[in-house]
Amino acid sequence: MNFKSKFIISILITLLQFSCTKSIEPIVEKEQKKVPNWVKNVPNSKHYWYGVGVSNKIENYNYRELAIKNASNEIATQIKVNISSKIESQITQNNYEINDYFNKQIYTQVEQELPGIELLESFDDGTYYYVLSKLSIVKYNSFINDQRQNAIKIAIENIKNSEKFSFQSPQLLIDAFSQISPYMEVPIQVNYPDVETVKKNLFSIIIYKMNEYLNRFQLNLLQGEIDATTRNNKVIKFRVKCIDNLTDEPIQNIPLIGKMEGSEIDFKSITDKNGIAEFFIQKLKSKNSVQRINIKIDEKNIITQKILPSHNIQSQVTQIINVKGPIIFCDISEKNLGKNLNVPCVENTLKEQLVKFYGARFIADENKAHLIIKGQFKTQSKGEPYKYSENSPAMYNAYAELEFNIFDNENIKELYSKTINSNGASYINFEDAGKKGCEKLSEKISKSVFEEIVKALE
Repeated sequence: MNFKSKFIISILITLLQFSCTKSIEPIVEKEQKKVPNWVKNVPNSKHYWYGVGVSNKIENYNYRELAIKNASNEIATQIKVNISSKIESQITQNNYEINDYFNKQIYTQVEQELPGIELLESFDDGTYYYVLSKLSIVKYNSFINDQRQNAIKIAIENIKNSEKFSFQSPQLLIDAFSQISPYMEVPIQVNYPDVETVKKNLFSIIIYKMNEYLNRFQLNLLQGEIDATTRNNKVIKFRVKCIDNLTDEPIQNIPLIGKMEGSEIDFKSITDKNGIAEFFIQKLKSKNSVQRINIKIDEKNIITQKILPSHNIQSQVTQIINVKGPIIFCDISEKNLGKNLNVPCVENTLKEQLVKFYGARFIADENKAHLIIKGQFKTQSKGEPYKYSENSPAMYNAYAELEFNIFDNENIKELYSKTINSNGASYINFEDAGKKGCEKLSEKISKSVFEEIVKALE
């Protein structure tokens, strides 16, 4: 027996529980001295399934009911083996795939009371209580056939309702499959549609239509690539349309989900009567120059279960956002001991960091900038030159200070304000000590102050 057979038999034997029918004649319990032959040798017949149940009288106060249940389970086991072998044959012949959903449906639908079980005899040896039961194979097959026909009727009605294509169509097919899946041990041949003269396998009809429906969903972007800045103050909006690619008609109530590449953030929306879903991005978290948002149909809200693992909606689109750094106007006055620096010190450091983290672009026209940085840097001598000893060189000390502000030029508001100071020392002169103070300030900007700037600009 192959793995597939063992798997199906295991599912059916483990999960199905049966009980006796409600209308059972009471057993006529007779005192028997001789052990009946059926206790050790279960009867075998072409017309009946027989089951022997046993329970320990000492350990179980409800031993009689337990024995009856065990007898029913014996019959059930025979039925399960019979059904599983037939299902195995159908799967092999039709090349169906087995998955958890298929097995779950069999378990859910077939778990029911066995009809028409007859209790024939009982035997009590003082310690153990035995029961012999039987079930007519004809009666059981008639019962199952009635259920199968009702399931077929419901399944066909669901398929008909799915023909008017909408977001509900796949789920209607799933519901149709759930009706017939417990009865797959025999081929279910139907005329569908009614005018069809050649009968077709009902399961195959469902599979074919499911594949067809899932391929009919088509997503289209309603705009091209979007330009934005790393510090975008405007909400980024884009739209996606879902249509039936067979008719080009819009499909309403389709749940869509968008995921930014490299991010765990999801963007969700649902299509309106025109098949259009709108997405809104309040703020870009990433500083990447090209950012992609992959949009697809949220299958979990369309297909509650998959009939086959291959049943997926393939259509998806990608919205590209081209991100450019903010345009910045920077004006920092820098003086060392009252003299303008020929080569800016702290301003260059700020610019380097802004380019590195934001891809910033700098402009000379203040009115056209997104951000404005203004400030002043200055140094001044600190005391007289100091000697540690008479023969040691003189030490020159200078005090350095930077004050600057960052403004949002679009919304006319201050985003950040900071005063930084440092000390510089040199054996050369006060001017060189002032330069050393500027270098220390630049290090502070790179290591700690810029982290504050990043938070302020978020």
